Amino acid sequence: MAKINLPLENTVAFACGLPVMFNSVIKELKLKGIKEDNVYSNLERRRKSGVGKCQHCAIGRTLVCIDGPVYTYKQIRTLGEQI
Repeated sequence: MAKINLPLENTVAFACGLPVMFNSVIKELKLKGIKEDNVYSNLERRRKSGVGKCQHCAIGRTLVCIDGPVYTYKQIRTLGEQI
């Protein structure tokens, strides 16, 4: 990513894949100057019932199956749990 030259005013990034890589990718995107509101990721791996009944997907005050599964990094950062 260090070699990529991005037009920041029009750049939106989607981080998907293995959760272990999200922090590294998001760190690099932030170093490039991409706003937290323009970095998206999904927390779909946390879902189970899909309707909020089991609350298996609860992260802080949000239910991933109802409120997500796609969140901006800014939203994820305020959930109180590391991705």
